[in-house]
Amino acid sequence: MLKAIFPGFSAILFAVTLSAQVEVVSPLLMRGGENTVAVQKNGQGETIHGQFFYQLDTVSLPVFDDFSTNKFQPYEAEATDPNVTEELYYKMLDLSDLPLPMNTTFTDYPTYKVNVNSGAGTQDTTWYTAEDFKYNALDTYPVDVYGTYSGYPPYIIFDTIDVAGDPDTVWIETNLYVQDTARVYIVSVTDPDYIWTDYQAYWNMSRPVDPWSLGVATFDGLDENGFPYAINTAYSDYADHLTSKVIDLNYPPNDSIYFSFLYQAGGFGDMPEEGDSLILQFFNVDDQVWENVWGTHGIPLSDFKLVHFPVVQSKFLQNGFRFRFRNYGGLSGDLDNWHVDYVNLRRLSGYQDTLVSDFAIVYPVNTLLKEYTAVPWKHFRNNPSGRMSDDLRLVVRNGSNLPENNPPGNLRVYYEEVLEHTYTFPGQTLSNGDLNYEPRTTYYSYHDLGTTYQFSTGMVNDTMVAFDHEFTATAPFAQLTNANDTTRGQQVFANYYAYDDGSAELAYGINGEQARLAVQFTSWEPDSLVAVQMHFVPTVLDHSDKIFLLTVWGDNNGRPGNVLYQDDFFFPSMPEYMHDRNLFWNYYFRDNIRIPVSGVFYVGWRQIEQDALNVGLDKNTNSQQKVFYSINGEISWLNSSYSGSLMIRPVVSSKMNYQLSTDELMKEESTEDLVVYPNPFNNVINLSEPGEGTVELFTLDGRKVLESEWQTEIRTDTVQTGMYMLVIRDKKGVVVNTHKITKL
Repeated sequence: MLKAIFPGFSAILFAVTLSAQVEVVSPLLMRGGENTVAVQKNGQGETIHGQFFYQLDTVSLPVFDDFSTNKFQPYEAEATDPNVTEELYYKMLDLSDLPLPMNTTFTDYPTYKVNVNSGAGTQDTTWYTAEDFKYNALDTYPVDVYGTYSGYPPYIIFDTIDVAGDPDTVWIETNLYVQDTARVYIVSVTDPDYIWTDYQAYWNMSRPVDPWSLGVATFDGLDENGFPYAINTAYSDYADHLTSKVIDLNYPPNDSIYFSFLYQAGGFGDMPEEGDSLILQFFNVDDQVWENVWGTHGIPLSDFKLVHFPVVQSKFLQNGFRFRFRNYGGLSGDLDNWHVDYVNLRRLSGYQDTLVSDFAIVYPVNTLLKEYTAVPWKHFRNNPSGRMSDDLRLVVRNGSNLPENNPPGNLRVYYEEVLEHTYTFPGQTLSNGDLNYEPRTTYYSYHDLGTTYQFSTGMVNDTMVAFDHEFTATAPFAQLTNANDTTRGQQVFANYYAYDDGSAELAYGINGEQARLAVQFTSWEPDSLVAVQMHFVPTVLDHSDKIFLLTVWGDNNGRPGNVLYQDDFFFPSMPEYMHDRNLFWNYYFRDNIRIPVSGVFYVGWRQIEQDALNVGLDKNTNSQQKVFYSINGEISWLNSSYSGSLMIRPVVSSKMNYQLSTDELMKEESTEDLVVYPNPFNNVINLSEPGEGTVELFTLDGRKVLESEWQTEIRTDTVQTGMYMLVIRDKKGVVVNTHKITKL
């Protein structure tokens, strides 16, 4: 956990630094009842109106997850689905439990009517009689208890009976009870393949170091949306949860119920400190409380460790049992990482049953190309020769305690679901020449694809093409699971170059006023740059108000040379934090100009202030030799000292009129021409076009303060003054546009 910038804490600001604190790498900051999960979809925010309540199923033993596949319960029901029913509730009922009229309003302040006879100099006061009613604020589900209250008409009337005209009415604006409704949707779920009820832990295949198989659940200081729980603070507390569904654990104590799992501290992310912890809790069915049953404190990076123990207490051995993992650590970002794998709750086990007998692929295949993970399609199509990887990395692990045979592996490439090519890797190449896979050993092997195949280039599409690929390696022995014997990926050709795999494990930046950062790219043919994609991540402090000058350089003998483009000081750029994990912001050149490039060029920035801006650093690919920085006004350039790839991508001219994000290949419509105005705004935000989807308003620390249908006029009367991020999503929930705006 990073505690550096706050008085009384350590003076070390970053996880890894040079002695002079110039080039820095930092952790990232960008992530009902016992068997009921509530999901707000189109609600008002203050009541349960619009919420979907999922009545989850109970699962049976064994409960197992090696995180190679997604076992997190999806919450995607629509009101018209056959397993969805709806219920309508009223806030105000009469004493017979019938709803009061919709225009009913009461106050608990006694009110009255005053009749004044000015000619006689008299007045008469009549107090209104209280009316009893039942009330529920409809802010929790299930809706079961209504309180009984007494209410009065919400006004006071002064009537001068000898003067013509309407009486004066004073409306009561406090202590009001107002009739309203809440419509909720009940979703009946039967999905035994899904075992987790929440999404705060991050399911991924890139964060651990030498995992035992594909996929882990990572615990950090980010919420389920990938945002810090408390940015700009030094707070530590419980952060993520990973909670199981209800489990039928109704077995006798002698039935050998055992719980086991693997864990690793840190991995490629931030290392937890002594005061940070990972905790396992069981649900005490008798007392209906959570109890700690295991925990560990921050430890140095090591191989995964195995935890294995029996479950024998009757308070757990019941139908209604659940378990959950929690982490305690810094809440201001992707801090104090823990990775959990091979969670296994089963019966008929024993104290000696600690072998994870599994053969598994360890990491996904990031790219089949030489040097890049993504290339503009027209550049590859026109220059395909020699572009396939000659150093493809494949990683497998023998989890058996015995030497195991090494059969061949296969890599298959598909285009539009049609098999294009199959590579066969002899078993001894995967095991680096060993006659067998040695016990409990991870093998890294590297392969040349360029001699046998290159992607086809005859497609009609000349803007974007994607090839699917899968690598399979299966050992011939009984395994715990076969789900991790295959890894699947996609080679995307769009309109940008990329070294990274689309996931950030750390954040990279340069400390120093007027520091420069440049990433080298080699264009496979002459073209024009139209933008630069960057994935910035907040790190302990929000730096989205810092400015930089987007810059493009030519080449000078392998170092950045002449400046081909730089932002104007009057129109600089700022780090933009996207409202999801690993998304990119498009930085266009001023006046939409295009920058001609050919061969080697560099993209990056000239920063103005001292603080490191912190762009995403992918630790699973390595283009370290392509990263340069200068702290002396470009008199000299130094290579980065950190292994990894920066999440910076130059975008070239293309027929595509929109830009692809990391995890979407197509959008149903372009939003590049969408205008949001005025900025700053008062109580109304205008959008130049309507659409199917939602508009959300977030504070800069990631707190949602408004959600509305995508309309041309968005009311913001309840929003306080300040700076916000406006996020526009399509009907599938995909982010299609973001804007930083200010309310006056």
